[in-house]
Amino acid sequence: MAKKSTLLAFLLADAEQRMAADSLEGRSADYFMISLLYTVAAKVEGKLPVTISGDESLKELDEVIDNLETYITEFEKIAADMHAMVRKTNYTAGSIDFVAIEKIATNKADRANEAMDATLYLDLLLAESTVAVRRHIFGDTSVGESEEDGGTGLPQQPVPDAATIDEARQRIASLARGGESTEEEKPELVGMDALADIIARTKTVQRVLLERVYGQDQAVASFVSGYFQSELTAATRKGVTRPQATFLFAGPPGVGKTFLAESAAEALGLPFRRFDMSEYSDKEANIEFCGSDNVYKNAKEGNVTGFVAKHPKCVLLFDEIEKAHINVIYLFLQLLDAGRLR
Repeated sequence: MAKKSTLLAFLLADAEQRMAADSLEGRSADYFMISLLYTVAAKVEGKLPVTISGDESLKELDEVIDNLETYITEFEKIAADMHAMVRKTNYTAGSIDFVAIEKIATNKADRANEAMDATLYLDLLLAESTVAVRRHIFGDTSVGESEEDGGTGLPQQPVPDAATIDEARQRIASLARGGESTEEEKPELVGMDALADIIARTKTVQRVLLERVYGQDQAVASFVSGYFQSELTAATRKGVTRPQATFLFAGPPGVGKTFLAESAAEALGLPFRRFDMSEYSDKEANIEFCGSDNVYKNAKEGNVTGFVAKHPKCVLLFDEIEKAHINVIYLFLQLLDAGRLR
């Protein structure tokens, strides 16, 4: 795996410390940008930490400044404004998980056989920008405010007529493919092309969920992150028969656990079936659940096995699973681990 530059390692650690101090999760991209802006401001004022005062780090930081000066010049003020926005409880980043950025950066650096640096991360973050970045770096005032304050209230795409943002999107498309390509030579959907496809699907799922599920942004962010990881794992491990992903939604009644699951299935466009596990509280319920073999009288397929046989790629929701009989719960040992029922 590619080695991180001294500046990049410092910025990642600083972003983690700022996030931990604010007791926030799932906003890594914004906090990385905030740390980057504060560091650039320190460089301008001649107050850089000793750990990043080497020649290589200073040269790398100068490249970062050149890129940022296309959009802003008041680095410390923009960093403070971004920080204030990101810390709001109702803030929604509206971008993919930071893990995706790191995956693309790692692949690009590995292919070029060079260290990952802050300029590469900055390019990716400008292309796959969050609401805070679009508002404070690109000056898109239509995002980040409630409808009452004159904004849209929902994450929007970058300003469409900004040529600089179009160029950034072209850069990330090239990075996702692993290099430049022409119209005549379209790369196959493998490697980084597959990752780019997964990222696009993940962003769609996140957008749909944020528009439908209110007051559970952290739950949505956690689900979307898990979905991204499961898609990434499935793309690299062919022939695996176990469930692609298993999610446990926990919490008091009425907070939206079932609604989030149903909305996710709809956003993914997959066949969906909800099983009310209170209907499987009888000790013989395992037969209804998984079916019985033809050697038995009145043999039939199970409710779960029958649905999965017809729809191998689907979403199953087991609602109120704690109400099921222990015989049924035992079935989940093989169901979740190996993807089979016997």
